Amino acid sequence: MKTKLLSCLLAAATALCLTAENASAGLIVTMIDDFVSGPQSLNLSGTTGTLTDAASGNPADILGGERNLTFNVGVNRFGLSATASVNPAVNDSLNVDLGPFVNGDTTVTYDGTGSSGLGGIDLTSGGGIALAIDFIATNPITVTAEVVDTASNVATLTFLQATPIITPERLVLPFAAFANAAQTDFSQVDRVSVNFAPQNSGNDFGVGLIGTTNSLSSTPEPGTPLLVLAAITLAITHRSRRVHHIG
Repeated sequence: MKTKLLSCLLAAATALCLTAENASAGLIVTMIDDFVSGPQSLNLSGTTGTLTDAASGNPADILGGERNLTFNVGVNRFGLSATASVNPAVNDSLNVDLGPFVNGDTTVTYDGTGSSGLGGIDLTSGGGIALAIDFIATNPITVTAEVVDTASNVATLTFLQATPIITPERLVLPFAAFANAAQTDFSQVDRVSVNFAPQNSGNDFGVGLIGTTNSLSSTPEPGTPLLVLAAITLAITHRSRRVHHIG
């Protein structure tokens, strides 16, 4: 069993680890999004700016029955490709394509239909102790998770994935490691959001699953072949870009 330790936090004299690893899988006990419903497509190719879109889906697949997708491009010097999409008919994942010299970030938010709130969803049900995010990225990327309870207390945790991930891995973010965790009730949640901010231009990435897990030791779900396919596609695309710009 091979484990890659990415970062550890100390909380209450206990080591709480942020991990992206290859080990025996923990259970996903609350599905926040498996991207099998709610198609979306945002396109900022050739320009900069911010686009938002709300997509409805089965509450069993999308927490609260609606996914709000925000796609922001701040730099696009040569007017190249910049897209964010969820296409369940092709691959059950969120896919973001940023062309060379394009910088941007993407946020998915879950706060109920019409932003009415989740009404006190319990993220600790089933023994949930952490957020789990299955993803791939061609370059370093910062992932920031935010949980807001029904009393408007906000807990956040930011993690820098400093190396490329071209095969799916699971990022585990323990609730106890979140800033303001002691004041935030993870059993009475009104909103969950996750922001993905590539550190370099031209960073493609894919997200196959967001949920809660009952284990701090986990791997992507066995049934993620489409995310594997996306990883292969990202690797080939990224490699071709690198070759294209040599010299």
